[in-house]
Amino acid sequence: MAANPTVINARMNEIASSWTTVVIITIANVPQILAGMIVLYLYWDLDHACDLEHVNKWKIWSVLCIVRMAIYTVLIAYIQQYRAYLQDNPERYQKLVSLRNTIEAFALIWFVVGNMWLFGDDDDTCIHPHDSHIYNLCFSYLIIMYLQICAPCILAILLIPVFCFCLPCFIRVLARLHDSRRTQVRGRISICTNANSI
Repeated sequence: MAANPTVINARMNEIASSWTTVVIITIANVPQILAGMIVLYLYWDLDHACDLEHVNKWKIWSVLCIVRMAIYTVLIAYIQQYRAYLQDNPERYQKLVSLRNTIEAFALIWFVVGNMWLFGDDDDTCIHPHDSHIYNLCFSYLIIMYLQICAPCILAILLIPVFCFCLPCFIRVLARLHDSRRTQVRGRISICTNANSI
């Protein structure tokens, strides 16, 4: 079944098609990937802050976070780099969009799993998890994910004063500019009609 070209063109203009977005995602993900690789390399066998079950959960969670971020970053960059090629091959683009959506869904599920594994255990076997470098890595990943998920809400709350106090002023300025342009056009029309009548 052939895809609708209008829908594909609309999707090509989505958030994944902007180089700015690629740069922002790269700036957000690459330091996390590097930090995760360094922490896991240095403390993979040296982390004895808690029992082996907890430490293994943290290791698995952080490794899959790193892999997810790396694949997502490369995928978004690929979509942008080969945009012209993908416009000519809508089926391939649809597969890449499906892969991107799958990665985003996995990220959300993995976020919930990370919350359960880091904060949901009622065990007394891990009294001081903050002594673990891998736990701190996972904790920082979760904080960054919380910020990414809550960013639109935070932005909306920060813009409430702008919309409440500055927006009416902005609308009035636009209305006056619009009226002054209309007056200028009317003046030009009357000058032209007066010149034609002479």
